[in-house]
Amino acid sequence: NSLRAFSVLEGNLNQARRDLRATQDELTSRETDLAETRLALAAARSALAELQPSLAGAETRADEAATEAAKVRLEIADLREQLADTRREVVERDNRLAEQASRLGRVEDDTSAAAAENTRLREELRLSQAQTAELAQRVGELRTRLALLPSATTPGRPTAPSPGTLPAASAPSLVTATDPAADETTPRVHTVMPGETLSTIARQYYGDVNRWPEIFEANRNNIPSPNRLGVGTLLRIP
Repeated sequence: NSLRAFSVLEGNLNQARRDLRATQDELTSRETDLAETRLALAAARSALAELQPSLAGAETRADEAATEAAKVRLEIADLREQLADTRREVVERDNRLAEQASRLGRVEDDTSAAAAENTRLREELRLSQAQTAELAQRVGELRTRLALLPSATTPGRPTAPSPGTLPAASAPSLVTATDPAADETTPRVHTVMPGETLSTIARQYYGDVNRWPEIFEANRNNIPSPNRLGVGTLLRIP
């Protein structure tokens, strides 16, 4: 029994020894792992220490980038406001251009109407001048016929005018600048035509535009102002 108990104890002791060696081997392995871990941690700390300046620089650059981004956002906001203002100005300018184009169209229409009216007045003036020339020619013929009438009369009997002629006493005194036979002492009468002024009339009769005051002084009763001549007004040319 003692031997059996000793054998059991010896077996237990051997097993305990094996367990101890296994435990020692495991402890050694763990110590090796711990040493490796410590080395790795030291390497990591060294790498972290080396990375800290770079990390600080990266943080600084990140802060600078954030600041720059904020500035860019402000600039973008300003540019958007300027763009909105520019668009409003463009719309207002387009409206003004459209209004000016409309006004220009109305002015062109008015100009066309004025040109047509001017053409009509010129045509009327041409017709009036033609009529005046015709009347002047007729007056000249009439004066010639009156000059050819016999001046002697039969005593006690007045001379009767021939048919179609006017007596010398009733002959009109209308003399125009186109009548070469007009006597300079005979008062001349001029009918104002469209567009005429005292200066143009003075040039027509005197050949000098500066003699218009003479015509004005001779016709103060008919002309309220030298700058306003009514078409059809009869002027005495001294």
